[in-house]
Amino acid sequence: LQSLEGKATSFLALEGKWTLLYVGATKCDELCKKNLFKIERVRLTQSKNMRRVQSIYLAPEQVTADRARERVSGYVGVTGMLIKAPALAKLKTYFERDNHGPLHDRIYVIDPLGNLMMSYPADADPTGMRKDLARLLKASQVG
Repeated sequence: LQSLEGKATSFLALEGKWTLLYVGATKCDELCKKNLFKIERVRLTQSKNMRRVQSIYLAPEQVTADRARERVSGYVGVTGMLIKAPALAKLKTYFERDNHGPLHDRIYVIDPLGNLMMSYPADADPTGMRKDLARLLKASQVG
């Protein structure tokens, strides 16, 4: 991974908090914008537990840092990062199991230890996502 400031980092840097992860495609269409809005809102609606959650947008390395920064600029608390092709390929093999469709058609919930907990289709109801995350945060002692 690479921060939008050009600093190299690993997936391990994401551990320690619950993560709402959205992996974008090279183009950010209406669905992309809706999903960025969802990961922003679901996090913000966690009230006192909001500090335990991070919203991450991963853009493929073909997207410039400036373009990725522009994509997340209107969303409070959404951190944009670039993902290199080999890491993206590895992520696809891990996340695109069970015929869930393309990586960028889903929103992923990752626990503070780095485990994939669940995923939602791109058109998922954010109210259900908010409730699920609230239950996870209530039951969890980590993050």
